[in-house]
Amino acid sequence: MLDVTPPMRYNRHRERETLGELGLHVGRSRNNDLALGTPFHSFHHFTLDNQHFIWYNTPMEKRTQRSPQELIAEQQAKLERMQVRQAHAEAKSNPALSPLMDEKGDLAKEIREAKKLLGSGPQSADARIEKHQDWIDKIEVERTDAGMVLESAESRLLQINAEIASAIQGIVEAPKENALEA
Repeated sequence: MLDVTPPMRYNRHRERETLGELGLHVGRSRNNDLALGTPFHSFHHFTLDNQHFIWYNTPMEKRTQRSPQELIAEQQAKLERMQVRQAHAEAKSNPALSPLMDEKGDLAKEIREAKKLLGSGPQSADARIEKHQDWIDKIEVERTDAGMVLESAESRLLQINAEIASAIQGIVEAPKENALEA
């Protein structure tokens, strides 16, 4: 039996020799994980994370064979499901039942949409209201900011207009003063 306790110092060559005695081949996968395999089977990949444990020949759970009565019961249940499925298909094409089947589909759709709105998912009414409330709050902040910007811009515009009017008045009076002096 192979000792699976990790050695104090890892010796890759000794591990290959021991595994070779058991008929296993050691290799590395594409992502550099340890791969074990037999000459006739595909490799199995294990990530070791610096621990050198080897798992092989793990016992599989034994299957219990079903009795003939269990097999018959299973086949009968399968047959009943297939008969019900066929009856539904025939009901869809039956002119007397077709409107009822269509109405049933419409009601199922309405129920699904109502449950979606009343639920707690991302498309629920509460989630949508919360999301829209966030948008409304953001718009309210923008409205408040716009009011403050408008007020300060209008007052500054009045100041600039007054300064421009005063400068223009000074330019207009300057030639008159020059004309009086001359």
